[in-house]
Amino acid sequence: MTILPKNIKKQVDLFDFFDGFSVLHRMTEDEDRRYSEQVKSSGGFEVDPFPGVVAFGLIQPWDINVPDNARRCILYSHNAIDTYNTKYGTPQLKFVRVLKAMCQGCDVFRCYVTFEAKDLADGGQTKIYQAVVRCQIPIDVNISTLSFRECVQLVRGSGFHGKKWNWKGH
Repeated sequence: MTILPKNIKKQVDLFDFFDGFSVLHRMTEDEDRRYSEQVKSSGGFEVDPFPGVVAFGLIQPWDINVPDNARRCILYSHNAIDTYNTKYGTPQLKFVRVLKAMCQGCDVFRCYVTFEAKDLADGGQTKIYQAVVRCQIPIDVNISTLSFRECVQLVRGSGFHGKKWNWKGH
């Protein structure tokens, strides 16, 4: 991001504001390649942390052990389940627990949440689901589920294997 302040002829880079923070850096080519591969193979649900990297819109792991993060992930999971149940007419899924989450801050906030729910249409069997939930900043305003899917296999690096997205938009 480049800013052109008043009365200054040179452009100011975002890193000019972080002068003295030696732990912060731009994403290297290797980091960018690894990040892109992880996002592509997992749909954004399995991305390693990149400590010290300053990049707008980076998908990062979200610590669900922090109470406020956990509360939000539960809220987002319920939103995804409610959207799914409404789309298919009858309550079919019942929330069990959040397994993990990734977050992405950009013009809106996106949460890539992986959670368990009981499938009441399948004898109450507990299954793993993934949803991309979006809300406006400040967080928790105008929450909407962009996509939702059952996750048949949750193996790092293997990508998603199983049912396709029920709807798209992420």
